[in-house]
Amino acid sequence: MKAKRQQIGFTLIELMIVVVILGILAAIAVVAYSEYTAKAANNACMFEVRHYVTEVMIALNSPETFGPPPPPSNVSSCLSITPAVNLATPVTGVPNLPGSGTVVCDIPTTSCVRVP
Repeated sequence: MKAKRQQIGFTLIELMIVVVILGILAAIAVVAYSEYTAKAANNACMFEVRHYVTEVMIALNSPETFGPPPPPSNVSSCLSITPAVNLATPVTGVPNLPGSGTVVCDIPTTSCVRVP
């Protein structure tokens, strides 16, 4: 009588299930990563616009300056920042990709929000 040999290894079905599970996890990770990078780009632009608005408030409250300063030319997180005109006009910034929307900052309160 022959002894049965035990087979060692995985079946094709088991390997396919593992590949499918890894594919699902990768798809979830890509979506989460893209949302994370977009949020980071929006927050970085908001920080740069808020920093400029703070400089504007300091300049407008200082007796040695005449009018608001121009927007910084070395911004890296925003495509553009509008110059401050007066206290009533908000300053806006457009984030670099993958960011979206517009950052709007109120000068007197230096509060910023992102508008989609």
